[in-house]
Parts: sequence; C-alpha cells; structure tokens
Amino acid sequence: MKRITISLPDSLAMILLDEARRRRRSVSELAREAIAGHLDADESKPRHIPFAGIGASKPGVAARDFDTRLREAWDEKSERERREREEWRGRASK
Repeated sequence: MKRITISLPDSLAMILLDEARRRRRSVSELAREAIAGHLDADESKPRHIPFAGIGASKPGVAARDFDTRLREAWDEKSERERREREEWRGRASK
C-alpha cells in the first residue's frame, strides 16, 4: 500500500475524524473507502471505460477496410476539387 499526504480544509478534517471515531475505524480506512466510492474504484467489478467501443465497426463497415474507404473518400474529394477548379477557370476566362 502506498502512503500519500493530502490537505483538507479544517472543517472536512474534523468531519472525517469524528466519523472515524463514531464508526470505530481508522481515519485512513474511512478515507480509502470514501475515495474509492467517489471514484467508483471497486476492484471486484469491471471498470467502466466511457470511450470503449467508440471506434467499433458498424455492420458492413470494418476497420480492416478503413484504408480503402479513406483512399476512396480522398480520391472523390480530389476529383470534386479538380472539377471545381476547372469550372472556376472556365468562368474566369469568359
């Protein structure tokens, strides 16, 4: 177990001390439980990772196809920009 030092406002320190006495437990034990509960750090259950699955494939779209899809999108954009430049040049030369 790692020892750390924290600073608490006097009022919070008194609440912690009083509660530890009331429960007949150590301040450290009570602080560990409060911090673990606040951080949802119960090691007996799986940890929730909010961004897990954010890049999950949808049906018909697989990560292995990413390079191909990116290349196709890039080619389409490049072609669209080329046509727009030609149209602009055509209008500018009139």
